[in-house]
Amino acid sequence: VDQLLDFTHWASASIHGKGHLIPRIISCCARAVAQDCSSIAGALRGTVITFERLIGGEHSYTLRLRHIHAWGLFQQNQFEAALKELRDLGIIYKLLAGDDHIHSRYVLFATAQIYMAQGKFDDAEATFREVYRLSEQKYGRDPPAMINLECLRMLAVVYRRQEKFEEVIPTLCRALP
Repeated sequence: VDQLLDFTHWASASIHGKGHLIPRIISCCARAVAQDCSSIAGALRGTVITFERLIGGEHSYTLRLRHIHAWGLFQQNQFEAALKELRDLGIIYKLLAGDDHIHSRYVLFATAQIYMAQGKFDDAEATFREVYRLSEQKYGRDPPAMINLECLRMLAVVYRRQEKFEEVIPTLCRALP
């Protein structure tokens, strides 16, 4: 999330200038998510609504802020609300850019992380596998995309928690080359 926010902040700053409202709001949201405060999710939702009204619901800044909002909900253990936000985002990204777009895969990756936090390891496994499949389909295995490596690492964690120990090492070894 921090990397996504930093990228969004600097991209918008280069377009609009550092003093413009959009980079400043994004920067504030980045700092807000870093805090573990129960009012953050509501504040982020308000920011998303503001962005939807100012620049549109399908604008990349709005979509990224929705992703941040979902992460804030996750941080507050509001798993179902976070999953709903991610599902909605996934639909929008799929329509705008396709399943294999990087942001579609990031939304799926975040979804799998929430499943893990809920102890839904079968769902987490299936979702991490889907992210890996989509990423590998787009980029191949050589060189591996960072999200592929992260999916393999998280799959190994899921396997360990499921006590599928025979899967852990082979999964991690797939990332070595």
